Amino acid sequence: MLRIRPARVNDAKALVALHYAAVHAVSPGHYTPAQLAAWSPLPDAARHAWLRGVICTPTLRVLVGEVDGQPCGFAIADLAEGRVNALYVAPAHAGCGLGRALLAACEHALQAQGHAQGTVRASLNAEAFYAAAGYRALGPALQPLADGSALPCVEMSRPLI
Repeated sequence: MLRIRPARVNDAKALVALHYAAVHAVSPGHYTPAQLAAWSPLPDAARHAWLRGVICTPTLRVLVGEVDGQPCGFAIADLAEGRVNALYVAPAHAGCGLGRALLAACEHALQAQGHAQGTVRASLNAEAFYAAAGYRALGPALQPLADGSALPCVEMSRPLI
């Protein structure tokens, strides 16, 4: 059974591990091992603390996708910017509709804040996912990473109303 719920602070450790697994399952044709390591370093206490802080940020909506009560995906919507900041699904649950359900929940949250348009910086491996959901590519972009590097991606948008 699939359920989308708000993230709780005690989800941070599981979500950081999920992020690591999802990022490192990305096809090597999209990004180099060094880019993947910068995008999602090994889970540690600092990353857990960072995500706990994100969960508590009032302008961000962090949603967890559960399958049979287990966190299998998560998404972060920036309510102030009208942007989907992150969407990750555990590799074992890719293609089962969890990503689309998380995206729909993010879009609903953005729409509830009055945003008529949703945007995302899609990773190269996720561009087709967002295109299938109605997002239109606006052009190449760079996503800044914590280590100071930047990940090539695609700026995309979609009307929400």
